[in-house]
Amino acid sequence: MSVIFIGNRAVGKTSMIVALAKGTVSKKNKNVRIITPNPQDLIEQFSFVPSNNNSEKEGFPLASDDENFSQKIPQTEEIEIAGTYQLQAPRSLLLSVDLPSGVGKEIRVDWIDTPGEAWSNPDWRKKNPEDYEKLLETVSKSLAVVLLVPPYIRTNRPIVSRDNTKPPDQLNMETWRTQLKEWLALIRKNCSNVKHLVIAIHKADLWGYDLQKDHEKWQYNAQKRQLINWFKYNQHIKDTYFDLALDIIREHNSKPPYLSPRFFVTTIKNPNLLELPWVYLGSQLAYV
Repeated sequence: MSVIFIGNRAVGKTSMIVALAKGTVSKKNKNVRIITPNPQDLIEQFSFVPSNNNSEKEGFPLASDDENFSQKIPQTEEIEIAGTYQLQAPRSLLLSVDLPSGVGKEIRVDWIDTPGEAWSNPDWRKKNPEDYEKLLETVSKSLAVVLLVPPYIRTNRPIVSRDNTKPPDQLNMETWRTQLKEWLALIRKNCSNVKHLVIAIHKADLWGYDLQKDHEKWQYNAQKRQLINWFKYNQHIKDTYFDLALDIIREHNSKPPYLSPRFFVTTIKNPNLLELPWVYLGSQLAYV
């Protein structure tokens, strides 16, 4: 089976995987763990240490053969995620997801990592027609699609980043709506075989929303039998965070192949919210 990540450049596709790897290494993940490849190797491969100067080289990569990596790596606040700039070959990724039965279900997926431009930039598609066709072919054969979308600016809600500046990847409402509509059209056209569609507003901590309330209300812990009513959760997230696009969602759901999305908000700052899309997919793909 394969799960493909799609989303615009810098939306955080790679950072989501790296965050799961970090949670696996630190044992902070409660329900989702990366078994293979080695999660520390994933952190090392896709992270870099920021430099202290303003040169074009923003930082240096962490060497994959560094035996002292775990001692040299700074704490999470000092590690940045390297973006994807070239089309990557599929990677075999084995996740363990704790299901309501209390048993860890191993789910093997093909992690297809793509540069954001492959989806958002028509010039990239024109210059790389063969690569783009391969992407579409991969999507069409996937059982599940995870679409990550960025936060957007709402005039009636404050948006504050950690350094009190407007984050650069937030869109105005109309642009956000337009992009979501285009994404859904692309999925309808190329994903007729897809059975599960997850849409997550990633980097949701940049909104200025009180995500702590969602964290406290929607706790999932299979071992403690803390389960989630996915219908109620989906309705809450859709009405709260995707209310700007309810008309677009209704239109999408009314058209073939009638693939109704499931909605999430995620941030690498909150492991519980970050795990929920995977827990949902794990429960849906458990017997495939």
